[in-house]
Amino acid sequence: MAALSSVRSNKAAKSQIDQLALWNSKNDCIAPLNEKQIDSFHQLALLSRHLPMPSEVTAIATDEEVKDQKDDAKATTVIPASPRSPHMPELFENRGIKQPVETAQQFFSWFADVELQMESEQEQEYRAYSDQLNQYYNLGTSIEQQIDKALEHLEELKNQHVIVSTKANTLHAACEKLLEEQTKLMTVAESINNKLSYFNELEKLSRKLSLPTLSVTSEAFSNILTRLDECLNFLQLNPNYKESQIYTLRFRQCLLRSLNMIKHYVVTRLKNTTQTIVKQIKGNIPPERVFTEYYSNFRASSAKVKVVTELVEQRAEKSKEYLALLQDCRQCYTAQRITVMTGYIQRWIQKILHDHLRDYCAQVRAGCKFMLHVCHDEYEIYFNFFGMGGDEVSQLLEYFSNCLYTSLRPVVIKINHLETLAELCSILKVELLEDQILPKGDELASFGVIVSNMLEDVQERLVYRAQTYIQNDIDRYNPAPGDLAYPDKLQMLHDMEQKHSPEDKEGLDDTFADSEMTSIPLGSSTPMNRPMQPLPVVPTADSYAMWYPTVRRTLLCLSKLYRCVDKYIFEGLSHEAISVCIRSLTKASQMIISKKTKTDGYLFIIKHILILREQIAPFEVDFGVKETSLDFSHIKDVAYDLYLKGRKGLTLDTNNTILKLLLDGIPHVTESYIDSKENVNKNLKDYCQLFINHVTDLFVAPIKAFMDRADVILSMDKNNVTNNKVSLAKQPFAQPEKVREVINETYTGIKRKVTGILLSMSIYLSNKDTEYILFKPIKANVLQTFKKASELISANYSDEDQKIIGCPSQDQVTMLLATTKVAED
Repeated sequence: MAALSSVRSNKAAKSQIDQLALWNSKNDCIAPLNEKQIDSFHQLALLSRHLPMPSEVTAIATDEEVKDQKDDAKATTVIPASPRSPHMPELFENRGIKQPVETAQQFFSWFADVELQMESEQEQEYRAYSDQLNQYYNLGTSIEQQIDKALEHLEELKNQHVIVSTKANTLHAACEKLLEEQTKLMTVAESINNKLSYFNELEKLSRKLSLPTLSVTSEAFSNILTRLDECLNFLQLNPNYKESQIYTLRFRQCLLRSLNMIKHYVVTRLKNTTQTIVKQIKGNIPPERVFTEYYSNFRASSAKVKVVTELVEQRAEKSKEYLALLQDCRQCYTAQRITVMTGYIQRWIQKILHDHLRDYCAQVRAGCKFMLHVCHDEYEIYFNFFGMGGDEVSQLLEYFSNCLYTSLRPVVIKINHLETLAELCSILKVELLEDQILPKGDELASFGVIVSNMLEDVQERLVYRAQTYIQNDIDRYNPAPGDLAYPDKLQMLHDMEQKHSPEDKEGLDDTFADSEMTSIPLGSSTPMNRPMQPLPVVPTADSYAMWYPTVRRTLLCLSKLYRCVDKYIFEGLSHEAISVCIRSLTKASQMIISKKTKTDGYLFIIKHILILREQIAPFEVDFGVKETSLDFSHIKDVAYDLYLKGRKGLTLDTNNTILKLLLDGIPHVTESYIDSKENVNKNLKDYCQLFINHVTDLFVAPIKAFMDRADVILSMDKNNVTNNKVSLAKQPFAQPEKVREVINETYTGIKRKVTGILLSMSIYLSNKDTEYILFKPIKANVLQTFKKASELISANYSDEDQKIIGCPSQDQVTMLLATTKVAED
């Protein structure tokens, strides 16, 4: 039974082992493990491989042998050897049997022991591992208990640390508070000491200022001023401090005391230098000693004085006391320089005026050159004493420059010559202001003001003399017989040019040039502040000496004014001069017509108007002026109405003449714009038309007289209401033979007179283009007259009469004028 039960138990164990094998089989897994569980299993397997074997086992087998033994034990059933076997006793001993098995009961008992022993051997490794785990568990439990105790101690330590830290922080905060209070107290104490130091400085500074050895040029004095400024600034910023006003007054007293020391030092130094120079100078000083005597002594004193003035200048902008002291020092310097230099400057100016007694331009040049050196030296030496400029230096230089102005002004206002005044304007404007004064800036600004005043005086004198010149020498010019010797003068010049070679012609122009024309700067009449344009070249035959004197004088006056006066002044004077010049030309033309012929009179004025227009063209100004006048014409009507109505005009109604006079009696202001260039062109056009009409009448006067009489007859025929027609051919003056005589007279007159006309035009105008332009309308008028005559003859005369008359065709007249002109050329 026991054997049966053991067999059943083995079967049950085998079935359990098979079922356990199915837990993690690959095909039918009844208890699958996840990756984490498999990893834990492998780790336990690795740890259990090296566990110590039980002590009962005498020999340690390797893992593979143990595994083989387990497999053998599971796979086979150990059957003891037969008792007959000679090795049986050893086998039994090896299996724990001390005696041989003889019965079945012994066998089963032995088998059960062997089975138990085998099971024990199989479970021994796991039991050892279980025991080891129990030991580990006990050890872990012990460690955990120790950790809990350690945590309790740490918690207690933490609580104690918190208590200690709290007390330490409280102590630290208290210490910091004490340190902060200490710092505040120290800051307050230091602030009090700093503030008190300003008050304590009063006694120290007063004591230092009382020292007899203190010098204003020393560094100690500069420190005193600096400290005084700091103390005063502090008290001004804190007026609420106790006794601040008292201390402010005391510090100001110290400051005034120090400033008085500076002023006394500077004034004494300057006055001593002036006295030294005055003692050394006796009489006039040679030019080589001027700088040494008048400037070197002051320059030697400037080094120490500038040290003091720089202290004052640095503080002048912040304090009115320093500013007042600086102004006093500058005024003292200015007064001493005026004392030293005024006499010397005046003597030299008088010497310059005496040396150039008759040469006004040389006087102005030399005087201004001398003042330029004086202003330069004074400006330079001023900045040896002071670091900053001021109104005093400008006033000083203006005072010295005014010495020259007061000396030259009486000379300027007595000058009558336009050329001299114009040259003075050029000297003052270009040579001085533009070239020397303006580039220097502030250094010569004061002298520039005086030069500008001198320039204004010269310009004013120039304008006055120009107006006088226009009235006396142009408008009131009374021509001499030689001035009206036209065309004799031009003919003489023309004949001389024909005889002389081109080289002699240049000398001929110089021979006829007069004193007035040599002063006209032709081609350079552009002022310095406007771009220059060249004047047109005048032909050689048209010599300047042949110009009418008023034209020469007008252009002379304009050329001088254009370079010297302002644009708007020049425009007004040019309008006046051109108007007067044209009026004088008109007067001269009438006189020539009375003495010669209309042809000479007209060509004379055309020639000079062309010259005038040509010469004023380069002036870049507007020759137009606006004239304002009062119109009293309507007042005359109102006054006349008042006279007529008498008392009736005093009624209180709309017919009240007094009320109308008050309302409408205000003169009207009228403005008119007059352009001198347009006036010149208009006069030129008018006189050209007069000349054209005059020459046309000279050429065709007979035929025009015939046509006028014929027009009267024809007009009578048109107005005749009867059937009696008036025939032009039957009139005594209009018979074919008479008409032929008129035509021949006209044709012969043209042939005879055209040569003289063209010659006169050539002598007067001396320009082929101008002659052609002027002769072209004359030719057109002659052709038009002959055309009208031809039409009249064709309409009123038979063919036979027309042949008798023999009126020339248009081509014949054209050929006549062209042939005559070519022959003349």
